[in-house]
Amino acid sequence: MESVWKVYKTKQCNSILKNQECSQKEYCTFFHDETDRRRTLNLSYEPILCLDSITSDHCLHETCKFCRNFNEYIYHPQNFKTRECVNRKLGISCTFISCPYFHSPEERYQFQLLRENMTKHNHDNEGYESESESETPLQAKPIAKKETSVPVEVRMPDLKRLPSERGYYVLKEEVKKFEDRHTEFKACSGKVFNPNLAVDLITPYICAFLNTQGGTLFYGIRDDGLVNGVTLTRKLRDQFSTIIDSVLNAFTPHLSADDYQINFANVHGKDGQRINDLYVIEIKVKKGDKNEIYFSNKGEAYIKRDASISLLKGPNLLKFFQKRSNGQVSP
Repeated sequence: MESVWKVYKTKQCNSILKNQECSQKEYCTFFHDETDRRRTLNLSYEPILCLDSITSDHCLHETCKFCRNFNEYIYHPQNFKTRECVNRKLGISCTFISCPYFHSPEERYQFQLLRENMTKHNHDNEGYESESESETPLQAKPIAKKETSVPVEVRMPDLKRLPSERGYYVLKEEVKKFEDRHTEFKACSGKVFNPNLAVDLITPYICAFLNTQGGTLFYGIRDDGLVNGVTLTRKLRDQFSTIIDSVLNAFTPHLSADDYQINFANVHGKDGQRINDLYVIEIKVKKGDKNEIYFSNKGEAYIKRDASISLLKGPNLLKFFQKRSNGQVSP
């Protein structure tokens, strides 16, 4: 399996070469354009997304020292199998043979050992290896099945699951909640989910929750409380999680993994059957430190009101900070 992080999406799909549509779509192991192509040949680029790949589909610079797109990021040896598979979190069997996420503590530990071996044997040559290299692939040590917990440093925060009232939602059913200072509903506009636009919409509300009393944003529920859900493929779920994590890491003061939690809750039809790839995204945000004012990645500070948010500027910002420091959370 370690060969996956060497060759996955490094060769062009034959269907594209023949000017045909690929029938495998997101499950194809070959690249289709620059948005999913991965570089090889021992390029020592950092396991961090390039800013251009967050604001657009990919970075245009071939020699960029960071990951040019999401595939380069998640299949980088330092990121591969360090994060739990979303399907496993949802209790769904993962059938993607090239899945970059771990499905058990044993699998995560196995690839942690591989990374340690790579560091020992290739400390002068970090990054990807060429497909033409004749070195024997490093093998992980056998893992005892009885071992269930191994302390491993994970670079990205785990997205902890937040149970909805029944563990799932029902399409077009009205939820038993109302928008207030602790609750916000947002519906997905457009037929195709755009993770960048969704994060831009959500970010001010996360900032507002931090600056007031905390709360939960439900993405996929209309303002009138009716569930419409969000259609998310595996790739879109992964992209959304990565982008929002990168944006929240740019908040001031810095947020920890415990300050927010994200869950992709299933949506069922009225017949009780789960609707494939349809979710409500639940984002729970803790109340921030009363001695701090939280600014978004764009340097803006917001507060939550009963049915809206407000941008704080100038005197209002100072007034709010004084009230917050005195324990008066509501502006």
